[in-house]
Amino acid sequence: MKGSHHSACTRAERSAAARRRRALAHLERVRGNNTTRRRPGHLLSWPLVFGTALALGALVGSRGFAPGNLEVVAVSGARVLTPEDIARASGIGPGAALGDLDRAAIAAALMRHAWIADARAIALPGGRLLLEVVERRAVALLAAPEPWAVDAAGVPFAPAGPGTAPDLPRLVSAERPPNGEPSPELARAAALALALRERGLPAPLEVSIAAPDDPEGFRLRLPNLAPEIVLGRSDFDARLDALAEILDAELPELSGASRVDLRFEGQAVLDDSPSPKGAAQAAAPRGGARPSISWPTG
Repeated sequence: MKGSHHSACTRAERSAAARRRRALAHLERVRGNNTTRRRPGHLLSWPLVFGTALALGALVGSRGFAPGNLEVVAVSGARVLTPEDIARASGIGPGAALGDLDRAAIAAALMRHAWIADARAIALPGGRLLLEVVERRAVALLAAPEPWAVDAAGVPFAPAGPGTAPDLPRLVSAERPPNGEPSPELARAAALALALRERGLPAPLEVSIAAPDDPEGFRLRLPNLAPEIVLGRSDFDARLDALAEILDAELPELSGASRVDLRFEGQAVLDDSPSPKGAAQAAAPRGGARPSISWPTG
């Protein structure tokens, strides 16, 4: 019995040692594909593929696992943030004892960062810490002295630094919604931008949101199109279909217009004057003072 027990333990230890060797060899191969060098005692970061943590899963649970003190942070999932941003957000400094770290607390610290929706931390041998994050997705930028990233729910969730997603549409709101809270108007503006792309139309440069008592509602600025497009607050599907027809027709009248008002069924009202405001603006097209173009309504 004693010999059998000794033999079983030996087999388990051999198996664990083999797993450690394979995992370490895989980690060194991954590290060899990243050229960032480190000096002892300094915390640096390098991009790391997501599969590394899965390859090392058996190693973390093995009896011989000894992570040591933190020397290097590896980051997976960063798109907007830099690896250094994420390392700082973790709150972990160089030399920390990885064996004593509370991984749940590190993940919670990371998720307190406005750009991080989900996260986890994995301690690896040789003083390495892997931080895997899922960033929040910005669909638009709220225009302001300090622009904010906006998600699909209409939440301005984080300041957008210089160069953050420059291809995203700008949302210009007459009434500034609170940061960190969902705004139905911002959500509708973001949905409009998506609806344009789904129709094969150019993504808007800007979506403006008028004050609640302004009948103009939502307005668009499109690339390579001089006039502003007025949509109002309802029937967006029909009005975007009308916009598609007008753009496909390449009408010469558009070049001299400052605005195209699509709030009237079967008719696009062109305006070559500065943007009017209030009730006078809504009444003017009905008076026939401005040219219009029509299309069949079905």
